[in-house]
Amino acid sequence: MTLSFIGDVDDNLSDAVIEKLASVQSDPFEIVLSGFGNFGGDKPRTLIFTVNADARLINVHKQQERALRRAGIALEKRKFSPHVTLARLRAVSPQALAHYIAMNPLPVIRFRPERLVLFSARPKVGGGPYVIEAAYPFSDDYGSSTESQ
Repeated sequence: MTLSFIGDVDDNLSDAVIEKLASVQSDPFEIVLSGFGNFGGDKPRTLIFTVNADARLINVHKQQERALRRAGIALEKRKFSPHVTLARLRAVSPQALAHYIAMNPLPVIRFRPERLVLFSARPKVGGGPYVIEAAYPFSDDYGSSTESQ
């Protein structure tokens, strides 16, 4: 799940991003993938898993945005819409996408993220290969701060 897309940065800015993201903290929380969705409306361009927006996930997103701004990153102005991208679509009708979704039901998937990860992509058409530049573990204290669902 992408919290923010940073884009191309030089080595100095990359070092600042790595340093500032270390400030992002979170108690344990659960991510719930709750169904299919898409971006593009009547011209679908992306098939996604929708993600329930737990308050702690939103808090992590806000913290990492503040850290990125402190590092000098100009962020996109789009509203954060938590999701997992499954596929980029070309010339797919809304009816064909609806049929695909209806024929491929998705069970609810739950998991606890263990860390925030900064990825980079090496130049190549279509993205990737992706490289982990830094990882920031979340708290592993699953005590009283965990809510049962």
